[in-house]
Amino acid sequence: MKTFCTAPKRTGFTLIELLVVIAVIAVLVSLLVPAVQNAREAARRIQCENNLKQIGLGLHNFADTYGHFPAAHSHDPLSVSDNYPGLPRPYNKDYWFSWMSRILPYVEQSTLYNQIRFDEWAFMNPSAGLTGGGFINEQRMTVFQCPSIPGGNPALVITIPPDVAFTHTNYLGVSGTTQFDFDGILHVNSKTKFGDIADGTSNTFLVGERPQDYDRYWGWWFAGAGPYPYFGAIDVVLGTEERIAVNGVCSPAGLQSWYQDGSFSFEDDGYGTDRDTWHFWSAHPGGSYMLFADGSVRFASYSIDRGVFRAHGTCRSGEITHGEL
Repeated sequence: MKTFCTAPKRTGFTLIELLVVIAVIAVLVSLLVPAVQNAREAARRIQCENNLKQIGLGLHNFADTYGHFPAAHSHDPLSVSDNYPGLPRPYNKDYWFSWMSRILPYVEQSTLYNQIRFDEWAFMNPSAGLTGGGFINEQRMTVFQCPSIPGGNPALVITIPPDVAFTHTNYLGVSGTTQFDFDGILHVNSKTKFGDIADGTSNTFLVGERPQDYDRYWGWWFAGAGPYPYFGAIDVVLGTEERIAVNGVCSPAGLQSWYQDGSFSFEDDGYGTDRDTWHFWSAHPGGSYMLFADGSVRFASYSIDRGVFRAHGTCRSGEITHGEL
């Protein structure tokens, strides 16, 4: 008697079942990608906040050592022909070195600080002790850069011999209301003591976020003079309602900017400069982190009252700063 073996039936996906599986996977991926992106941004925000806390510790340690906070930079009075009432006289003559270069020993960068030649020009300061030589302003400082900036922080290379790369900061000192008011903690030639902060350290901005401008021409961390009259505005410090330059010149009567959201595309301010250069903002959605003079870091929403934000920028104006950030 013959026995016949029948082959088992093959199982598999029909075309319809395959399409259903692909659709389910697509839905899952569409749900997963935003979650991953949100998690990454949360991690970057934590790192940004930690950067500002480290900067705050550096500024506090500097103030404890010297008895005052560093200036935005030391300004050469011969570089300005106009008379600006209230402009403090410089207390040293190593001009243009930023407040960030001054606090390097207090943010674990003593080796780099010890190589600064304060008797040389700040914008092309030799760095003989660094591998390959070059200039100190070419050194990328992660503590001064927000990790959320799209595409990182590319340096600006100026090709006038010798070729020099200028690396940026995303954290600018708060100079006060404008660069001409000298009413904040870190302004040109300032020598602000803790006792000068009459409005209270917990009510006064010290440093805020602002990405480098679209052309990467402003925001050099090591040294920065800003546009005329070279008080450091938009390079190393910024006022809460800064005066916009016209044809490269800032004036006490110029139009003012204010705290608002920005973008990484060029938007002309009407005078050939990216409009988002003139106000604090960040790569984080909804607002930006601000370092206060007491060392705390808080997130300021773009919906904050304009007057409240302005009042937080001054240190001895007696303004009421009650209100949510």
